[in-house]
Amino acid sequence: MFVAKKSLFDLITEDPENTNSIYLNEKEYISSIIQDIGKLLNTRCILPQSKQRTHLPLNYGLPYMFGMQEPNDMLNPNTHDEWRLTLERTLRYFEPRILRPKVKIIHINPRQQTIDIEIKGSVFINHHLKQIHFPFAIHNPY
Repeated sequence: MFVAKKSLFDLITEDPENTNSIYLNEKEYISSIIQDIGKLLNTRCILPQSKQRTHLPLNYGLPYMFGMQEPNDMLNPNTHDEWRLTLERTLRYFEPRILRPKVKIIHINPRQQTIDIEIKGSVFINHHLKQIHFPFAIHNPY
C-alpha cells in the first residue's frame, strides 16, 4: 500500500531502469525522510544576524560555525544545548514531514569532527500520526 508519491528530485535522479513506481510505501517514505535529513544536516549555510530568519531558502542547512572547527568548542557542554536547538529549528523549517522534531546529542568526536544524534518526531502515514526515531551522524563536509 502506498503512502506518498516520490519527490520530484527522487524521480529525476532515479535510474529509469529501476523505477517501478512513483509511489512510496511506509518504509520507503520514512527512508526518504531520513535521506533528505542527511542532505539537510550535512549542508552548511551562513547563519543570518537574526536567528528568526533561518527559515529562508538561502539558509538551508546548518551554520558553518557549528562547532566543527574547534575541538574545545565541540567538547564544551554549554554549546550542546545551543546545537540541539539549532538542529531542531533547522528540522522544523526545512523538513516539514517530521512534526515536533526533538534531537538528542549522543556522542561528539572532535578528531573526526562528527556529532552522533538521535532524532525523534512524528510523521503522518495514511492520516495517522506515527512516532519515529533514528540515529544520525553529522559530519564536517570539508
